[in-house]
Amino acid sequence: MLNLSYTDISFTIVVISVLSFFSLSFYLEKLYTIIMFGKKNGEALNTIAEAVFRRGEGARCVKDLFAELISEKNVPLTKSPAGLIFNYDIEADLTAEKIKVSISKLGSIAVLAPYIGLFGTVMGVIEAFAAIARSGSSNFAFVSRGISEALVATAAGLLLAIMASFFYNHLTSRLKLIQTHKDCFIERLNNELRESGVK
Repeated sequence: MLNLSYTDISFTIVVISVLSFFSLSFYLEKLYTIIMFGKKNGEALNTIAEAVFRRGEGARCVKDLFAELISEKNVPLTKSPAGLIFNYDIEADLTAEKIKVSISKLGSIAVLAPYIGLFGTVMGVIEAFAAIARSGSSNFAFVSRGISEALVATAAGLLLAIMASFFYNHLTSRLKLIQTHKDCFIERLNNELRESGVK
């Protein structure tokens, strides 16, 4: 006969607990990464704007900035402000895309968590009915106790899914805001370049 007892439920709860801890720590780490990316991105854009439009004393060389801001070493250095802006735009998009791909782990947890909880519940319900069959008792109190304990796994799975969904959406929206700010800033820079005739 099936002898699943409560080990399947407790195993499910352990898995959900581990995933909850992972989700929280991953969220905090990625939140810090996104905050630092936004700060660095803002500073880099201001430095680029200053280098492009302050050509006088104290302004930084575009070629030096290119070497500092563009991590892809196979991209040829350029003295053109437009080339610097274009390549930095691509560089920032690549960094944001890497962060977005890593954040998708939270999305996967949010999708899978209810199924993990449901698995624990199904195993618990199977055990409850197996215990009823073994004892031969159809007492409602006996049945309801086993099923209520089994439903804890579903509740835990749903709680994890809610938490992971919130984390995923929050990180995605913060990253999107940074990208929108960067895109708008670069559009303004390019417009200023066209109007001022800087090449």
